[in-house]
Parts: sequence; C-alpha cells; structure tokens
Amino acid sequence: MKKILLTLIGTIAVFNVIAHGVALVSVDSATNSFVCLELEKTTVGISVNNQVAIFKSTQRFKNNLDSAVAFKYIFPMPETGSAIMVRWKVDSVWNEATLVNAPQDTGLLGDSGVTSFFMPDDLDDFLGETPFYFPVDYVLDPNATIEIELTYVQLLPYYYNRVYIDYPGRYNLIQQHVDTVQFSLDINSYRNIDSLEFTTFPGQNYTLNGNTCTIEHEVYMNHLSDNYQMYYVLAPDDLGFFSFSTYYPDSVIKCDTINGFFTFIVEPNSEDNSDIISKDFVLIIDKSGSMSGDKIQQARDAASFIINNLNIGDRFNIVKFDSDAETFSNQFMPFNSLNQSSALTYISNITAGGGTNIIGSFDAAVPMFANSPDDHAKIIIFFTDGQGSATTSQTLSHVHSLVNT
Repeated sequence: MKKILLTLIGTIAVFNVIAHGVALVSVDSATNSFVCLELEKTTVGISVNNQVAIFKSTQRFKNNLDSAVAFKYIFPMPETGSAIMVRWKVDSVWNEATLVNAPQDTGLLGDSGVTSFFMPDDLDDFLGETPFYFPVDYVLDPNATIEIELTYVQLLPYYYNRVYIDYPGRYNLIQQHVDTVQFSLDINSYRNIDSLEFTTFPGQNYTLNGNTCTIEHEVYMNHLSDNYQMYYVLAPDDLGFFSFSTYYPDSVIKCDTINGFFTFIVEPNSEDNSDIISKDFVLIIDKSGSMSGDKIQQARDAASFIINNLNIGDRFNIVKFDSDAETFSNQFMPFNSLNQSSALTYISNITAGGGTNIIGSFDAAVPMFANSPDDHAKIIIFFTDGQGSATTSQTLSHVHSLVNT
C-alpha cells in the first residue's frame, strides 16, 4: 500500500503570559471594592526553549494595614499555562506548597468576616477567566513583608515564523504604581532568530546571537497600565519537523494522568510557492471512557478545526472508536460545503464512554487508502490520550502490517 503519514495528537490539560498576582485580604460586595497588600517589587524571569516557556514571577508584598492579616494570593493565570511550583518566603525561609489535582478554593473573606464568592469589577477584569488561587498559610504583621514565587509553563503562541510573548500589565486596576519591576528573558531556539519587535516598552537592552537571545528590562515607580508585548521572528528557511515536550516528576506537580505534554509541529516553508496538492484525510477520534471531560472536547475542537480548513480537492473520512470502531462514511468524502456541515454535526455528537480498541480503529482507517490516487497525500490524524490496552509497539507493528498488505 502507498505511504501514509500518521500524526498523533494527544489531548493535554493545561492552564496571557506573565502577570502580577494580588495578595487579597477581603472583598466588599456592598461597595464593589477590595482590600489587598501593597505590591512593592516584582521580578519576572522567562526561559524559552523552542517555544516552551517557563515563567517565574517573584513578588514582594507589604502589609500596609493597621493589623495582622491573612490573605489569599491570586494570579491571572493564562488559560494555556499550568502552574508547576509555588512557594513563599518569610524571615529568610522559603516554604514550598504541594500542587494537587483538585478544585481550587475560590472563597474570599467577605462582608462581616464570612466567606464570599463575590469578585469586585476591577479585580475580576484584572484576573481574567482562569485565575490561580493560593491561600498562603501565614498571618502577616503590620509593616512586615512576604515574598511569593510562582512558576508555570506555557506553550507560546506562534504564527507565521513569529513567537509571541504578552505580559499583561494593568496593575493600575489594583494600585497606583509599583516601586520596582525587573524583567529578564532568555530564548533558545532550534531555528535562528532573525529579529525582535517590541510592541510596548521599546528601546530595551538585548543581545541576539543566532539562535539565542537575552533581554533585560527594569522600570521604577511604574503604574503598569500597559501590557508588556513583544515577538521574535524565526528564520523562514529553518522550517520542518519539531517536537516539544515537558515532563515533571510527582514531587514537582500532580496532574490527572501524565505530568507534562508533547507537541509535534510540522510546518512548510511560508515562502514556498509550490502548488497545493490534494490530500486524503482520515481523522481517528478516541471516544473511550478515559477521554471524558475536557479531553473529548479538545478532540472535537481539533477535528472540527481540520474539517473547516480543508481545501477543494481534498477528501476525508472520520473513524470514532471505543470498544468498537465506526466510520462517518463507507468511503472518502470530497470536501464541499454539504459534506463539511455533515461532518461537523457528526463530530459534535461524539461523546466519551466504553473501552479502547485502538487496533480496531486502524483496521477501519488504513484500508480506506487502498484505492487512493497516487497524486494524493495520504494522512491519518489520531486524536487520543494514549490510554489503551495495546502498547505503542503493538500498535505501530499492526499499522505497518496493514500498510504493507
């Protein structure tokens, strides 16, 4: 049988790039207001390795109130970021928290000292859709300070040779200014870095050397009303196949199944004027029980994205499987508006449940290519969390045997 390109898309659970956190003492629903500790200094360090960024934000807060207070640290975590460590320092001693896979405690100290889930407008606007909550186990005396350090990982947005970093400011919604903000960024890339562009805060000091770059930035008495925005441009002639992965031991992070993620990027040359070839796609969607929740939604979203971005001349089919495999059609469907609409409806109705017959899904998918034209690219895209009875070697061996039949 003709060659088939197999792409594995693993659904991942991940948590705006850096922002300052808030040490929140209390909220008042009657006045739509809040009380928080004063942020004196922020030190932000970013280490980027081939688009995977590790952010470390260290902040010093001061209790400028008249009495000792407990507080909750809340950070405007990006939706595509995931916390991997949080710790705090008092009296020169660091204390490290254990992150667990459990619902967050989003309760706040409200009116009359009772727990409240009210969020004042300015605070809600600043924190965004997916804030990270951390109740610090410490009561801070008046005029005393505490340092809190949050580390998280994020796959940076990428578009046409550009990798984007967006550091939300807008701390002026919380207080008038911050005494000191220090910012450093180290970039290492497989591909050469052609240039850097600063959307905000131009004129920064940086060193660019081929595939590495270092940026240093420091401001004083800043009201932080603007986001820190920049992007770096990668050489367009260094394209191809790239894999990014992270893994953290249980001692560092607790995740639902696997402590990290894997991403594989295939990218053509954006300056290549070659003709677009026709393609035959089979999308295999794992709908077993382990795919319930966010995973099946991610798989549906990704499959719908592919269907919506096919070209006239492409053909496609869909295989969904749990204990058994089922096909959208008994043959490849040409891409047109009618088949596109039918496929999107089919995908939207896929729900998780049952066993995981990975071998059976390929038994349904691979034979579809038997009569595929020679001038069509032959592509299988497999959406799964990788939890099945067959091992990777067993699956690959079986696929090879089907292809060579």
